[in-house]
Amino acid sequence: VGLKVAASMAPVVGPAYAVELAGQGGFMRLPRVPSTAFVEFWVQLQPSMATGATILSAWEDSGLNGGLGRNVLHVWLRPLTGDAVLDICVVGQREPQRFLLPGVASTAPQHLAASFE
Repeated sequence: VGLKVAASMAPVVGPAYAVELAGQGGFMRLPRVPSTAFVEFWVQLQPSMATGATILSAWEDSGLNGGLGRNVLHVWLRPLTGDAVLDICVVGQREPQRFLLPGVASTAPQHLAASFE
């Protein structure tokens, strides 16, 4: 498993969705993405951040009545340290691979992106 930081890229034309979530507990479920995809979003977190709050999650399709399988990508907050944690499911491993994302648990406007290959 590797994590790389890529230089900024020009936007790629494709499906786009917009939502403004005020308060807590909101979420948006997107249509199924191909096995190779690029997801980007802009976020400004509110001061009442909770430890463990999810800001991005991707689930594997279980194939059972449209249900969800395992969580393959999960970004969650650690506001006391100002960080977020990225957990990635790895084939053949019982526990996810974990990466620290410094500075993400912030009230500053941010642009976040993830690519799946």
